[in-house]
Amino acid sequence: MPQLLLLLALLGFATGVARASPPNWVGIWATAPIEEEALPEVVGGQGVVVRQIVRISTSAQIVRLRLSNEYGSETLVLDGLRLALAGPGGTIQASTDRPVLFSGGTRVSIPPMSVCVSDPLAFPAPAHSDLAITSRLVSLPQKLAGHPGSRTTSYVKPGAGTADVDLAGAKRIVHWYFLSGIETLDDGTGRAAVVCLGDSITDGYGCSPDRNTRWTDVFSQRLRADPSFSRISVLNLGIGGGRLLRPGTGPSGLARLSRDVFGQAGVRWLIVELGVNDLGTRIKAKSAGLPYADPKDIIAGYRDVLSACRAHGIRVALSTITPFAGATWYSTPEIEIDREVINRWVREEAPCDLVLDFDAALRDPADPNLLLPAYNSGDNLHPSMAGYRRMADFVPLAFFVPTQTGTK
Repeated sequence: MPQLLLLLALLGFATGVARASPPNWVGIWATAPIEEEALPEVVGGQGVVVRQIVRISTSAQIVRLRLSNEYGSETLVLDGLRLALAGPGGTIQASTDRPVLFSGGTRVSIPPMSVCVSDPLAFPAPAHSDLAITSRLVSLPQKLAGHPGSRTTSYVKPGAGTADVDLAGAKRIVHWYFLSGIETLDDGTGRAAVVCLGDSITDGYGCSPDRNTRWTDVFSQRLRADPSFSRISVLNLGIGGGRLLRPGTGPSGLARLSRDVFGQAGVRWLIVELGVNDLGTRIKAKSAGLPYADPKDIIAGYRDVLSACRAHGIRVALSTITPFAGATWYSTPEIEIDREVINRWVREEAPCDLVLDFDAALRDPADPNLLLPAYNSGDNLHPSMAGYRRMADFVPLAFFVPTQTGTK
């Protein structure tokens, strides 16, 4: 009953009458789904239970879940979906376990190429806590909306109950399926979200599972540590292999704006880290006689992003493209020249609110086309853990002061 009263109060109900203005929701976790087939561990027919773990960026009192079947060829049917604070090794904290309802029911059917949102749920959770979302698969499409770059372990077990504390013997997969977001109800304390739209560098390539060491995770910790910014949530919308202009692993960055930026709740800022794959995939595209991007194309794409965000009232930090000269399958002298042309435009001409010079932050002063050895994961393309921390520390918190005017 106390939770019910809290839910009604925060939703603005008084004596059964809703307030005139709708409730404001803010995203506290999100991921960017792509089209893929389910791993063999997930394909098992009715009764297979999947427990997925996500770390929310800020605290919550009232939450709702977003589920996606946007790439499904058939209806996705889930039953008995539950939410709890996660314990170690795929367990849950039983005292926090709650059923998640959809229009008052425990079963949800999501048609092909559709998304759905759960009913609001009273669920107190501290910032940076791990949440366990457990559901039974009733009907699984051949094609799914998933995120292979979860860097987080999920647990799959046939025949288990969704409320079981321990899915003993469950198979472990590093993958997310059909989850696309978690939102909390704004409690009037200045909540807002920043979207990080990027490729594998933002998606956290090289990060060990369950460590939450992506640069966006470290950046979120910085925000939380400062009371002035602790109500700002960080939404990681990175896709490994993602490009700005053309589909890569998933849709292009331009095509993702509607879903992954404007479709996120409570977004006030955007950090764009895209372009390295537009350049790097040129080697293969040119050898195959396929279209490829030149600096003019990429700059035009950045302009389109900035213009669209301006129309939505979203302030944008645009990143320079980080060094990758040592990645011989991706880099040529011509590509390095073009990278510098693009970065010069970003630094000197881009009509953005902030230039986020990740290139300057990570490069080797002795050879600016290379990552500094301490920031190099070893493949000459992706940052090391120290490199990711450097990126997180490089983002100026002053950019997120609501009253600040645009600045370079």
